[in-house]
Amino acid sequence: MRYLITVPAAARRLSATEFAAESSFVRHLRELKRELGSRFDEIVVAMASMSDADWEQQKGLYETVDEVGEGIRLEVLHRYGCGKFEFVRKSFLLLPKIARLVKQSDLVHTHFSHDIFRAVGAWFCFFAFLMGKRVIAIDDIDRRRDAEMNYGTGRWSKRQYLMCKYLYDPARHLLQRAYVRSVDLMLFKEPQQVLDYGRGAPHVRLFLDPHFSTEHIVDDAFVKGRLAALADAQRPLRLLYFGRFVPYKGVDKMLEAVASAHRRGANVTFDIMGCGDAAPLEALAERLGIAHLVQWLAPRAYGPEFFEVLRAHDVLLACPLTNDTPRSAWDALACGMPLVAFDSPFYQSMAVCSNAVELTPWPEVEPLADRLLALARDKQLLAPKVASAVATARNNTGESWLRRRVQWIDELYGLPIKAPEPRKVVGVEAPRVELPQEVAP
Repeated sequence: MRYLITVPAAARRLSATEFAAESSFVRHLRELKRELGSRFDEIVVAMASMSDADWEQQKGLYETVDEVGEGIRLEVLHRYGCGKFEFVRKSFLLLPKIARLVKQSDLVHTHFSHDIFRAVGAWFCFFAFLMGKRVIAIDDIDRRRDAEMNYGTGRWSKRQYLMCKYLYDPARHLLQRAYVRSVDLMLFKEPQQVLDYGRGAPHVRLFLDPHFSTEHIVDDAFVKGRLAALADAQRPLRLLYFGRFVPYKGVDKMLEAVASAHRRGANVTFDIMGCGDAAPLEALAERLGIAHLVQWLAPRAYGPEFFEVLRAHDVLLACPLTNDTPRSAWDALACGMPLVAFDSPFYQSMAVCSNAVELTPWPEVEPLADRLLALARDKQLLAPKVASAVATARNNTGESWLRRRVQWIDELYGLPIKAPEPRKVVGVEAPRVELPQEVAP
């Protein structure tokens, strides 16, 4: 049997039998193959192709897959980042390929297509429905507030706001309803979507998607050392952001908040790790007078060096200017690092899952600065949040959620379901979080 999965990301074909993809995604694919066991002989990954320029910039973050030896094969769909007109023009070649891939597969794992001009996931879903294939679909981000958020921050014009609000959003809403009605298993990453679109349907489920493994979670000795460090009044509060340098991530808001807190006496440092054009942000740090507090770190591939950087910090900042579901939130929890974030929908749901997430009003700088100042003056306010972060991570490893997904696949095929392994928390009391019955994992 063949498991076909398509994701809206880029991969790089290296040879006739090798490809490279982002390292955490490769780990995920390998773990999925292991969990599937003998159920499926091959995983086929349908992705866009990465440009030479992007490859040269990011290849250090990618990992190579041996297609023959690992039973994971790449099918290239189109050029990553191509314009909508180029995409539409080449669709006459792409659609037959999608139909062929679906026909050759036994299970189709696709994604919700937010971009209605490049509705790749919807086409996979459509052909699978026509051919009677079993389908899993996942929606990564609840974008229903995009119009208000982008217009409110000035990123969109009034025309863009109206087009999204009254044309694209209704179209996406209808498409989402069609997904829920036609697929065998619909997975959402945010509880409110499960409630709004699922309305109690058993095939609509909450699916959290952390990538970290048990081995990446800090141990009790680390927690003890971190609590002792937080008790040191002379030590600065060490802040971190990691991710892409793109405007909607709100790194400029973070710099402004750090500058405001610093002017009022906060003893802080701010490290920024990621890829992209950092020059505008570096210039902003200079103008704000905090260049001496900011260190720019080269990105690390997902693995020991990456987590070593995270563990050296006290707080992760997250200030998205539009809806986002970054992996960084879960990786921070695995490192015993609390979050201070804007109260966007994703971080609101994260705050329900863990007492380690503090929210400040979106997209205001001064309330964020106020909170950073308070934490810098009394770092021991973070102590209970460190314990909560670790407990939440131990209860939500990537393996545990992947195991759930494989069990749901077994249900689709009427296979015997193994009882889930009991959740174990070692040394730290897990917070008791009461979720609505409809979204309880």
